[in-house]
Amino acid sequence: MFPLAAHERRGVRRTISGLAVPLFVAGSLNFAAQLGIIAILGRMGGEAIYVRSLYQPVSLIVLALSAGFAVCNQVAAAISKGAGRPQDVMSNAASLARVWLGLGAALYLVLAVAATSLPGLLHVDAGLRDTFASFLRWTSAASLLAVGEELCASSLRGYGYVRQATVLVIWTGSVRIGLVAGLGLGADIGIAAVPISEAAAGLTGLAMGLVLLRRTELWHLPTVRIWRREVFTDLRRIGVPIAMSFGCGSPSVSA
Repeated sequence: MFPLAAHERRGVRRTISGLAVPLFVAGSLNFAAQLGIIAILGRMGGEAIYVRSLYQPVSLIVLALSAGFAVCNQVAAAISKGAGRPQDVMSNAASLARVWLGLGAALYLVLAVAATSLPGLLHVDAGLRDTFASFLRWTSAASLLAVGEELCASSLRGYGYVRQATVLVIWTGSVRIGLVAGLGLGADIGIAAVPISEAAAGLTGLAMGLVLLRRTELWHLPTVRIWRREVFTDLRRIGVPIAMSFGCGSPSVSA
């Protein structure tokens, strides 16, 4: 291979940093929010931390899938920017959302069925088995709602609207922390505040994400009806490796 010229190397560095730095910032903010939630759960007592720790493998699966879809969408948005085709961003995100709906529904059905047998397999304390089964069902369902915000943020981030994407990440993290603290400690409903906060963060994040997209040239609402079959190729080449590496190697926590 021929060595790259200086201006070509600078272009490659800008391209890599343009994708990696925003991802690092978003990941750091999400990680900080999850640490805050774990700290709040710690104030609720040992039972809340115990149930949450049992849910950890499931949360990593959902988190890995979300990361795979988000990175895949961000790369597609960056390619659309390079091609000067902002109208492709929403259609790509909408196509990924359709795939997520099917995959998420299948995953939830598996978890809902497994919720009856997992407490026994994990040797959950007898007095907390119903609590854990209920937490598993509700939290896994609520966590799947996060894909809307993830796709909006990655669309903005990939096309260069890093500030707007960061605002969206901060908003959803604040909703999660605020509701877990307000409902879990203030209203004294305990760990049940976690699925409520997840659902609220996902739905309000989607609403805010659409508002932010509406203010950019990415807003082409009719294109959401366009099915882009290449998302399967993108998921296989980009999303699956990201999800596998994230799920197998990440030590982080997710509420």
